[in-house]
Amino acid sequence: MSTYLNIEESQIPDMCLDLYREYGTTMAGLKALGYEFDNDKYHDFVHGTLPYNALKPDLVLRNLLLSMPQRKIIFTNADRAHAARVLSRMCLEDCFEGVICFETLNNHPVREPENTDDAGNMINCTRIICKPALDSFQAAMVVANIDPNKTVISSLDS
Repeated sequence: MSTYLNIEESQIPDMCLDLYREYGTTMAGLKALGYEFDNDKYHDFVHGTLPYNALKPDLVLRNLLLSMPQRKIIFTNADRAHAARVLSRMCLEDCFEGVICFETLNNHPVREPENTDDAGNMINCTRIICKPALDSFQAAMVVANIDPNKTVISSLDS
């Protein structure tokens, strides 16, 4: 964030936490504040240092998931590439009907009405649809063609 967005290094930890709490993800918060950057590059940077090699195949979970006849769909704020890497490392990629991810809900960026910053300057903001916002769950249910009256949603977000 300091290199690409010129945010003071000392402000980043608190800013990330505040944006996460208010907007659901740091990325959504940065976009809401008017920061402009390439979403794919952001995801590559954020996920690029994750210890994917620490993830191991989970055959117990795999067998449990495969034994359940209900539809199972991943719903994540992460990008499709991250979800695919995690599922692949855990040997779970064929246990789910699909993945609803960042690209699914944000394939057409929504520009918010212009806002002003603290100095009164006009800024353009892009709205990111992400959990835990209610509209993200509503959009995911539409994408997955789910009846909310017959659906269980299990959210394991940190």
